[in-house]
Amino acid sequence: MSILYGSVMYPAFRYKIGAYGFQNAVGHTCAYLFSYREPDIRPTYEYFQSAAEEVRNLKLTQDEVNDSIMNIYSSLAYPDAPLSAAQTEIAYRLQGRRMSYAEEALAKMRDAKKVTPEDVTASADNVQKMIDGGVWATAGNSAAIKKNAGLYDLVIEDLMK
Repeated sequence: MSILYGSVMYPAFRYKIGAYGFQNAVGHTCAYLFSYREPDIRPTYEYFQSAAEEVRNLKLTQDEVNDSIMNIYSSLAYPDAPLSAAQTEIAYRLQGRRMSYAEEALAKMRDAKKVTPEDVTASADNVQKMIDGGVWATAGNSAAIKKNAGLYDLVIEDLMK
């Protein structure tokens, strides 16, 4: 997901759509994509419709993929203080995970090292599944939400009532 963030999603949201930023995550139980501080909402919804095709049409080199692999490595190889590392390992044991955190990080590094440009473009089908099967949500600019109310199944106007 790192290469998709840097090469596709962030530039689209920041420079094409005009949103202040964009975040994404893929975890064991969920995945999400969201932008924030958007001047308008409709372009985001329209972009989600075409995101998988943009991924499918990427022209990446192995060097570009390797840059993202290094980002993954640096996030996984971040040193922990002994107490923090111990807490993480205890949590892993209590959750019944089959590997320790260190083993899991090493496995993720090995998997990342195998990624090719073709693997990235092949992930377009998974991006499409996330878009099709996901929940689309917006928080923030009420004027933009009201202007585009037809895009939403539900608008909660005041969470403080």
